[in-house]
Amino acid sequence: MKKAKSNLINGQKPEFGNPRHIQWLEEQRNPPIDLTTDDGLMRFVREFSDEILKFSNGDTRGMCAMVCDPLSAYMEFCGIKNQCVVFDVKSNGIISNHVCILLPDGRIVDPTANQFVNPATGKTMPHYYLGEIPDFYLTPKTKKAKP
Repeated sequence: MKKAKSNLINGQKPEFGNPRHIQWLEEQRNPPIDLTTDDGLMRFVREFSDEILKFSNGDTRGMCAMVCDPLSAYMEFCGIKNQCVVFDVKSNGIISNHVCILLPDGRIVDPTANQFVNPATGKTMPHYYLGEIPDFYLTPKTKKAKP
């Protein structure tokens, strides 16, 4: 991927009135996201998911498909290969369906993971999860085929 162009002129911030000044100010508040790193990917996932979760006042329960379906499509649009999958998740003695995103390297992105308790640790999963498939996420099923 190409690195975003800097709006610095000779290493200096553009002077007020310069057309690049407003763009420079915006980049200081919201630096470009590097989708080639895990940190960049998770920032991308957080920012996208938070906008959808505003409609549920931030509650992730039952929101996995509503977040993951459009997130998966947008990730594809941005060049991040993935597949939306449904897992049977066993947490607190209950098995339920759960949608998350499978990456080509075998890890998952789960922007609503905090609705589950990890039985191995007894702790609630992090809100945004990127990592190996947890043991209590049982057999995955393909949700939809990618073109």
